[in-house]
Amino acid sequence: MHRHVCCQERANDRYQEDALSVHTLSLLPHELQLTLSRQKPPHDWKPESSGPSGLAEQVSFFGIYDGHGGSKVSNYLKDNLPALIEGVQPEEIGKLIDWTMNQHKGYYKRWRGGGLHRWSKWAHALPPEEGSGMTLEERLTLAFLKVSYQLSAIKRWKGADIRRIKQFLPISKNPRGQARQGRSLYFNRLMNRLNHISQRRSYT
Repeated sequence: MHRHVCCQERANDRYQEDALSVHTLSLLPHELQLTLSRQKPPHDWKPESSGPSGLAEQVSFFGIYDGHGGSKVSNYLKDNLPALIEGVQPEEIGKLIDWTMNQHKGYYKRWRGGGLHRWSKWAHALPPEEGSGMTLEERLTLAFLKVSYQLSAIKRWKGADIRRIKQFLPISKNPRGQARQGRSLYFNRLMNRLNHISQRRSYT
């Protein structure tokens, strides 16, 4: 049994904006075998050498997420990235590559899928056979593209709702200062509600 200890320090910041996570992922043994066989030098690993059934698919995962001025994205990654790494499928690659190129446009003008190139439409060889599995690098790359897609979808959904909400903010007849305070409190409550809803809403 392995034991891991984690600690966090926020230095001089008022709030902790970073996040960390430690998980045991369950990945396909033949994908791990494929990954190791592509190392330099190649590593001839056999899943059955790991012991009892089930151990060969277990991989330790350590995530450190930089808040960069806020904790929403870092906490979203902490809560969702491990499951995405386990769950992404090769069938999603084409769609997410196209979305990434359209989303970032000029910056990705010459991008051809990065670590997912052999699965893309620009690959020189035939696409991998169905069921052949992804390497660990490909799985991680795909998971990061998908979480970027999900965060963008949440941002668009919230932005549309917030614009609609602002149209219906009550106008108080109180003096200016009290009216501004009342609208601010009302808006903050709505924002908290949106945050709560978005955490439970799933995107595909």
